[in-house]
Order: sequence, then structure tokens, then C-alpha cells
Amino acid sequence: MPNNLVPVSAKGLLNRRLFFAAGSAGAVFGALTKAADAAPAISPELQRLVEAHKQTLKIKNEAAKKEDEIRSQYKAWRKSIRRGSKAFVFGGIHIEGETAADCKQHLNDCFDYRDRDVFRMVERVLPAEAEARMRALFFEARVERLANIDKIFEEFEAKERELGVDASWEDHDAAVVADNEALTALLGWRCVSVEDIRFKAAYLSSIHQELDFEDVEIAFRSFTSLGQPAVES
Repeated sequence: MPNNLVPVSAKGLLNRRLFFAAGSAGAVFGALTKAADAAPAISPELQRLVEAHKQTLKIKNEAAKKEDEIRSQYKAWRKSIRRGSKAFVFGGIHIEGETAADCKQHLNDCFDYRDRDVFRMVERVLPAEAEARMRALFFEARVERLANIDKIFEEFEAKERELGVDASWEDHDAAVVADNEALTALLGWRCVSVEDIRFKAAYLSSIHQELDFEDVEIAFRSFTSLGQPAVES
């Protein structure tokens, strides 16, 4: 085993000579304890970075929760409006679509299908003038139904603004950016002692669900390569 797995220049880190000098297993563990006790206190800057990330993570989680609550409230309201509105029903068919354009396309398709069937029959028995009047009435009905869909979607947009759906998304997005910046600063900060490593590793372990493989790799480099930047600038 090499004698320099960790730089001996880092205060509080043990080298091979210490193990040989210690003798028995009890003495080895005693030496480890003394070395840890003698290690410098946790770096103030590291403590500051951890506290900063705790705050940004809290804000991010709160923003995510708020956005979810607002979106759930909006979706439930919108679903109830669509379910109770005749504008989204045509001859027993429920008009589908996430946008006004989608819904109007579906409604137009329903009108086209109905009109083809109706006028295929009536054109054989009605005079041309009567058929023209009937077509005009059908067209007016179509225009009115399409306008109703536009009106309802305008109400949807007004409700979104009232509840702050877009604002909650923007707040959440800003919180995610701030949290990523705080985490990046923490991950890249180089540990200078055993206590720094312990403190940083313990905190990162407590938020492991927030880390991806690259984050873990950067953290490990911050533990083992003293004096070198953890993140390339």
C-alpha cells in the first residue's frame, strides 16, 4: 500500500509511519483518535458554504411545494369547469385538447362529420334555397360554439394569472438556479483537514438525493487532491 494515499501536508491526516510506531491495534486506534482530536477546527468558509446551501435548498423545496399546490388547485378548477360546460360536449362526444386551438380543431372535426351526414341526406329532398338557409344556420352554430371555447380559455388564462401559476414556476426556477450555484460552490471547495472531510461528507450524505454522479465525483476530488481546483474554471 502506498504511503501517500492522502497528502501528509494536510494537518490531521495520518501517514504510514504513524501506524508502524503505534504498535498494537489499540494503540493504532488511540493514535487515530488523538490525530482526529488534534485536527484543526472545521474551516469557517466550509461552514458558511454548508449553511448557504441549506438555505437555498430550503427555499427551493418550499418553492417546489408552492408551485405544486398552485398547479394542483388550478388543474382541479379547470377540470371542474370543463366537466360542467356544454361547450366541451358535441352530440355526446367530449371535446378534447389542452389548448383552445386543439379543442376547436376537435370541435370542427365533429361539425364536419355531422354536416356531411346531414347534407348528404337533405340535398336530395330540400330545395336549393332551403338547403342554403340550413347550411347558414349550421355555420352560425359552429361559429358560436368555437367562440365559446375561446371565451372559456380566456377564463382559464385569467385564473392562471389570479392564482399565480406562471409566477410560481418562475420563483421555483430561480430557486433551482440559486441552489445549483450554492451546491456547486460547496462541492468544489477543497477540504484542508480531516474535520473538513468529515463535516462535508456528513452533510453531503444527508442530501444524497440531490446529487448526481458528477457531483459525487467532484466531492471526492475535493477530499483527496489538496491544492488543486476541484472544478475547472
